[in-house]
This record gives sequence, C-alpha cells and structure tokens, in this order.
Amino acid sequence: MKKINHDNHIQALRALAVIAVVLFHSKPDFFFTGYLGVDIFFVISGYLICKVLLKEKKFNKFKLVNFYIRRARRTLPALIILVFFILPFFIKSLLPVNLNDFAQSLIVTPIFLSNFLFGSENTYWGTISELKPLLHTWSLSIEWQFYIFFPLLFFLRKKIIIFIIFIIFIISLIINNFINLNNIDIYISDHKIRFDNFFFTTNRIWEFLSGSLLAYINNKHRKKYNEYFSYFGLLLILLSFIFFTKTMRDNTTFNIIPVIGSCLFIYFTNKRDFFYKIYTNKIFLHIGLISYSLYLWHQPILAYFKNLLNNNIPNHFYILIFFLIYFFSRISFLLIERTFYEKNFLSRKNFIIFIILSISIIISIGFYLTKTRVDNSIIKKIENIKAKYPNLDIVMAAQTIESEKSKLSNIKFNTENSKIKIYIWGDSHARDLFLILTSNLALSKRYEFSMNDFDNSNVLLITRQFYEGNLDLKKYDIINKAQKENKKVIVIGRAAEFYAGNIDPLLFVVMQDNNAYENNNTNIIDNNFYRMLRDDIIKINFKLKKNTENIGGLYIDRVNLGCELKKNKCFGMTNDKFPIYSDPSHLTAKGVDFFNKQIDNVDWFDPVFKFINK
Repeated sequence: MKKINHDNHIQALRALAVIAVVLFHSKPDFFFTGYLGVDIFFVISGYLICKVLLKEKKFNKFKLVNFYIRRARRTLPALIILVFFILPFFIKSLLPVNLNDFAQSLIVTPIFLSNFLFGSENTYWGTISELKPLLHTWSLSIEWQFYIFFPLLFFLRKKIIIFIIFIIFIISLIINNFINLNNIDIYISDHKIRFDNFFFTTNRIWEFLSGSLLAYINNKHRKKYNEYFSYFGLLLILLSFIFFTKTMRDNTTFNIIPVIGSCLFIYFTNKRDFFYKIYTNKIFLHIGLISYSLYLWHQPILAYFKNLLNNNIPNHFYILIFFLIYFFSRISFLLIERTFYEKNFLSRKNFIIFIILSISIIISIGFYLTKTRVDNSIIKKIENIKAKYPNLDIVMAAQTIESEKSKLSNIKFNTENSKIKIYIWGDSHARDLFLILTSNLALSKRYEFSMNDFDNSNVLLITRQFYEGNLDLKKYDIINKAQKENKKVIVIGRAAEFYAGNIDPLLFVVMQDNNAYENNNTNIIDNNFYRMLRDDIIKINFKLKKNTENIGGLYIDRVNLGCELKKNKCFGMTNDKFPIYSDPSHLTAKGVDFFNKQIDNVDWFDPVFKFINK
C-alpha cells in the first residue's frame, strides 16, 4: 500500500497553492495573481518526483513501468471520473460553439495535450477561458509530459543525471526568457499556438527542474540559521501574490520570484521553525491532502455556474459554489484517489484496461460531439426568446444588405470638390466602419470616404481584425505605398469583440436576464457586454498604438467608440431595443446607425482633422 503522505510543510504549501488558484478562477479581477499557485505546484512536483526516483538504487525498465503505473493510479482515475460526471451537465447547458470547444478538450485532455489546444485558442485571461470546464487541465498535461520524459534520465549514472538536469534547467530558463521577450507565435489553420506565456511546455520545465535540483542537495549542507531562509522564501511567495501586476502575468520570466521562494521554503523549513505550528495546523494539512481533487473539481463547477449566469456570479452564490467544490473534492479524494492509489483497487492488468477503455470512450465522445448538432436546453431557450422578443431576431449584418453592399463597391471620390478624401483599407471590420462614416452627416461636410479609389485619396485609413501576428505596420505594402505618395496614414484599432458563442451578444445577455431587456435597462445590458469584452483586444490595441506612432501615423482606438471602459460598460442595444451586433463583433444596420450618432456624442473622429492639417 502506498499512502499519499508528504512532509507537513509541503502539504501546507500545496494548500496555499490550491487556495490561490481557486480564488483566481473564482474572481480573476479580485485575486489576479492566484495563477502563481500553479508555478508552486510545478516546483513541488519536480521535487517530489525526483525524490521518488532517487530512492531507486538501480533504475530499469521494470521500475520505469512501475513509476508510470503509480503516477497513473495517482492522477488518472480522479480525472476520468470527473470527466464522465460533468459530461451530461455541460452537454445540456453549453452553447453550440462552447460545446464544440468542450468536445475538442475531451479529445486532447486524456492524452495530455490540452495545453497545446488551449494555447491555440486564446489567451488565459479572457472571458472565453473562464467558461471552459477543462481549462485547468493544461497544467496536468504539462505535468504528465514531465512524468513521461524525466524518469528516462535515471537510466544514466547518477553523477551525470544532476549535470544534465542543470543543463536542461538553464536551457529552459533561457528559452523561456527569449520567448517572452519576442512574443513568438505560430499560426496553423488560423489557430494561434502561443509560445509567449502559459501553455508552452518549454516555458514551464525549468520550474519542475528547480524542484528536482533541490532533491539532489543533501540535507546536511543546510545552514544553522536555516529558518530565516524559510521565512524569506515564504515572503517571496506572499509578495508575489500581493505585488505582481496584471502586465507581469503575460511574462513567465517574473515567475522566477515565487519559484525561488518555493524552493527556499521547501528546503529550509523544519520543525524548529517559529511558524511551523501554523504550517501544520489541521486545516492547512487537510486542504493540502485533498489539493489534487480540489484542483480538478474547482474549474468545472465554476465554469458551470459562469455559463449559466453569463459569467456574472452573484457574491452570495459563492457560498454554494465553494461548498460544492469542497464536497465533490472530499468525495473524490476518499472514494477515488485513496481507492486507486492507496488500496491498489484493480489489478495492474485490469487497471490498464480500465484506463485505456475510459480514455478511448472519452475521446470518442469528443469526436462525436464535434460532428453532431446537439439540440439541448440552450437551443430551445434561444428559440423561445426569439419568439417572445422579435427584435432580437433582426440580426442581419449591415454589410450583407444589398443597398449597403452597393455603397461598399461603387463609391468613388469627386475630384472637383475640396473635401478630404479618405481611402479605407481592411477587412469586414473596415467595411462596417465605412458604413458608419459614410452615414454621418457632420463628417460628410468635411470628408469623403471610399474603399475603391486609393489613387485620388489624400489619406489612407487602415483598420481590420488585428491580432498579435499582424501588428508590424512596416510590413504593409499599402502603408508603404501611401507614405511614398505623401498620403497621411490613420490606423483604427481593433473593434470591440464580445464572447457570445455563435449567437449575437444581445441574445446571449437576454438569455440570462430577461428583465433587463424588457425594462430597457441599458446599464445592466451594457455592463454585461463589458464583462464579455475580449480583454486581449485592449492589449493588441495598445501595441498597435505604439506601432502607429513609430510610422508617424495617427492612431484612434475603436474600442473607445463601442465602450466606456472607465464605467465598465460597452454598448449592447439601441434605445428601441434592437441588437447592435449581428455576431460577436460585426454590426447590424441598427448598429451602424447607433455608432453614427455615437461618433458625434464622443467626438471620436475629431483628431483626424487636426492630424491632417498638422
């Protein structure tokens, strides 16, 4: 029998880490540094796994298989049973596009590749991520990647192993810093594989190996006043939680501070430590003991309520949520973790069959859900709401209406007047902006706009769905051509985009709060739209502004037209309760009219005249 038993101070550190992660996923804006708990977990894993392997006097294939079986017994049954348990809840409650994302995660999670899937979809910080039931399995995937490859080093002589670990540690740390400084991305079929922060394994392996190096250091080398190093380590961890800023979370280089703190705390804490009784109180030890199950269950439960409540969980709901997280975690630990790991439930052969069969079923369900339309309760709810509120069904994109399409293709400049002639270049978001600008009477007295007459223009206005891979404005031929012809260059930032699945955002909000729509409560509607705003757009537009200034152009932020960020609101419906958006970012005809008036309300286009006549 193999008991789940670690040094008490390590259990306490696990408790601190899991509490931080749970609070982060519960209230990201309130405790936005809680993600550092994962870094602590990685250090602990590297330390404990290396200690286990070092106990083996002579490593061989038989012991390697034993190691993999023990790791599988420790982690996989709880994960598998969790997935089977949550399946019906999310199949019934997720919007179609969310269900498709969930199905994809079912395919990759059991084979420990979910970090690459989530890295290809979006950043870790937006509304999109918070609604994903299995988002947190990215770290388990990296753990298993470590489990699979790290033990292979122990076929070598032990004196060589520590040298190789140190070399890989240094290389991983260097690569981590290089990637963070250079924002390297790869695009495969329009999916972005992120190399710049959370999801890529290279950015994490040094954290495991920092713990592994600890395991090689003999305890007798500790200094007499080691408790001070323990206090300093704990201080580094706590200061990281308190003082790390939101901008630091995009760069895993800074995580070296809590990693060093974790190493010092693990290595130097002992029973003579002044705070040892605090570290080893029953609550901390209990939370540390069930930390793996807590980690597994917290995200699906939070995601379920966030999906039901439009990512706007009332504070009093958290009492119920935290109770459910603890309840299911406790049951998981007692009935699954202990049964499979401590009591060796199922023989080795039957256990392997159970794991292979379960993983195969989960993957098959994932593939089935990606190919099949599921008419769940959400689909029926959408149909009922549209029948009750006909305005919500008027969501044709403005640029697809024949009269508007004609404007887009036919308007050319009148060279006989003295108006400023602005050529608009870009994608579908540029077409939306063109429709807004051409319908504004005040602007028409001073400007002409065209998407078809570059040669007769005075100004190039470029706007599109910018993302991190296309922000280098110096690479745009149209900009280089405009500057050679002494045309002014204006760059409009990426438009506000809202995560609302594959339906229009207003309908998404009304599904959660009918009363706000019925009572024409625009504040509630607009606040909900703000919560759905993709926060990576703010980051992208910030970089775009700098790049625009570098080429001597004028930058105007389009998010400022669609949102009032200081008031935590983004405009979601017209005064007569029609949708502004036809999908997460494109406009309806009513939306074009709304923003035509909004331009005048906020003097959004005023900087253009000053810039052109500078």
